[in-house]
Amino acid sequence: MQFKFKAWGMLGMALWTLPLLLATEPTSVDAGKQRQIDDVFDIKHDLILIRKGKAAAFAFVEKEFAHDPRPHIKARYGEDLMNGKYAGAPDGRADEGRTLLNEAHDAGSLFASRAIGWILLDPRTSEFNADIGINYMTAAADAGYADAMVYLGKTYQFGRGLPVDSDAAETWFLRAARLGNPWPLFTLGENFEKGTRPQPLNLEKAAEIYYQAAIYGSAEAAGRLKELAGRTDAIPAIKRSHQLVVLWYASLGASYQTPIVKMAANELEAAYPEDPVVLGALGRMYASGFCGFRDFPKAFALLSKAAGLGSDDARAERATLLAEGMGTKKDPAKAAAEWHALETKGNAEALAALGYYHYWGALKDAGLTQDAALTYQDSKRAADSGNYFGQRNTGACYEFGIGVEMNYALAAHYYMAGAQRGDKRSRDKLPKVLAHALD
Repeated sequence: MQFKFKAWGMLGMALWTLPLLLATEPTSVDAGKQRQIDDVFDIKHDLILIRKGKAAAFAFVEKEFAHDPRPHIKARYGEDLMNGKYAGAPDGRADEGRTLLNEAHDAGSLFASRAIGWILLDPRTSEFNADIGINYMTAAADAGYADAMVYLGKTYQFGRGLPVDSDAAETWFLRAARLGNPWPLFTLGENFEKGTRPQPLNLEKAAEIYYQAAIYGSAEAAGRLKELAGRTDAIPAIKRSHQLVVLWYASLGASYQTPIVKMAANELEAAYPEDPVVLGALGRMYASGFCGFRDFPKAFALLSKAAGLGSDDARAERATLLAEGMGTKKDPAKAAAEWHALETKGNAEALAALGYYHYWGALKDAGLTQDAALTYQDSKRAADSGNYFGQRNTGACYEFGIGVEMNYALAAHYYMAGAQRGDKRSRDKLPKVLAHALD
């Protein structure tokens, strides 16, 4: 099995520290356009950091600050000055850096909010104030900064100035995982598996968290589930999570041996006939065509049952079969109605499907006309919720200028996300767009 693309590992972590959701900063241009400019700046910074090191990355920030001291770059520069040699910057300019951060924050920079929150939530600093720090960091996390989500998760996980709240930690770590950083979620699972304080020993909870971390790209979580499931004393929850991970990556074309996938599918179907997550996974597998599983009628039946048990993802995937007449009578109008109903709930599967069909215009009679703007809009909403299909298609929108200006750096950003989740097509796109992004 291969789904973690190690050649892109460090680069992927760097690219996915930047935010994905639109924020507002005072600017003379449209706020969305300014945010995209700032995102591209962050991607270029991270590429330089990976390729050339901290000193070169700081030199890039310093040069840009001299040319354009807008709030976002001012915040970057201020943070580097505060961190000194650890950021490739000269030591002795921390006070200057703190002043710049304050100025950037007052001008609306959420990157500055993130940096100041970091200071206020660090018990080692003289400014430590958890109550105020949480507000700063939450504002940055809600703006899409994945590392702010991670820091909030750690604050709740270990009770840094606040009561321990493992559920809140899991929520923030899951949000970060959807943006491409599943490592903290994996480590939380480890704590529950081993009973490492402050988390209690809870193997069922560990299994659930490992599953989520694995499907968002953590090879460590997938490997740990495989190891635990192979033990003679493995509990059912561990086996279930491991088998679900097998089905997830097999449905994306990962190189599993067919007997392993079939055994996982058969055991899950027998053991969990009323579990919507299992039924959805089975339906996806039978619709994928991989490992000899192509059976559209069965896929439709499984997804229908999962949808009836409350799974919106299964409902959206069943609509795709309806739209194409696979395993059931073709009914594009009903499929479109299903997706639109789920769109109002922010369902990523439905949004990704809408973006796809708005690109091709193949369901125009059902109201899904060819529309580049909606292709980009719906795909990006799906991508920013962690949907690999939406991430791939958003990457294509940026690569080819579909509903948005061409931008190879942002194309790389989204293709990296899809690759992290196991999408081979996203992975195959990366070398080309990265080469252009670095020009």
